[in-house]
Amino acid sequence: MPSMGENVALALIVAASTVGSPLLMAWLQGRNLRKVKEQDYARQDVVAERLFEQQEKVSARLLVNNTLVAVTSSETLGQLKVIHGLVNSQMTAALQSELDTRRHAQVLMMEVVDLKRASGHEPAEATLQESVVNGAKIAELERTIAERARQQAEAAAKPAA
Repeated sequence: MPSMGENVALALIVAASTVGSPLLMAWLQGRNLRKVKEQDYARQDVVAERLFEQQEKVSARLLVNNTLVAVTSSETLGQLKVIHGLVNSQMTAALQSELDTRRHAQVLMMEVVDLKRASGHEPAEATLQESVVNGAKIAELERTIAERARQQAEAAAKPAA
């Protein structure tokens, strides 16, 4: 039969292992969990660094692309202004030509009317009506050309944007 001291020792060993095993397991699990967390944080740091580098590259490319778009837009705007000026001047020239032609036609119609009346005949009603319509069109063309000239002068006076 084991002695009482041996029984106490055996009881202490069993008690120590019963209490110590869960404590040892908890400590080991905590240490392993810490290592896993540290590895996860290290992985997240690497991923974040890569994302930051990619973001810097994308930002640099966007800056270059935005600069190219701005330059292209500026060049396009300049070309459009040139085209507008050419079209505008051609339109004004066409309007002026029509005005000149109508003025000449008006002078000729008035000559015909004067010749008819001088010879004792009244001019045709269609000639008189056409003279009135032509006169109104002449006045309209003169207003249009004057307005275009005013707008062109205003545009020329504005500073280039």
